[in-house]
Amino acid sequence: MVEDSATLDRVYRALGDPTRRRLLVALRAGEARITDLAAPLPMSFAAVARHVGVLEDAGLVARSVRGREHWLSLRPDALAAAEAWIADQTTFWAGRADALADRLGWSRP
Repeated sequence: MVEDSATLDRVYRALGDPTRRRLLVALRAGEARITDLAAPLPMSFAAVARHVGVLEDAGLVARSVRGREHWLSLRPDALAAAEAWIADQTTFWAGRADALADRLGWSRP
């Protein structure tokens, strides 16, 4: 499987932080202003903006500017590469486990 490791690194780095995951969950309800996303979080607006920057860099969110307001929306297609990598690993290791079970004479359900 050919992969763009830089893209995967950015996505997994973005997903590795609980605040960023919380922002992504909040955006599942639809687009939102950064100020609305920042309001319930116990950190400064600047800190939330840095988290948003990481999500943007990973391609997980898109920003649109309307007047003075910055709106964010999810870009779920950005998860496709990460999902494909996980699926490839799962297939590989499941095959290895099946081969081991056969070698050991274990029966599978």
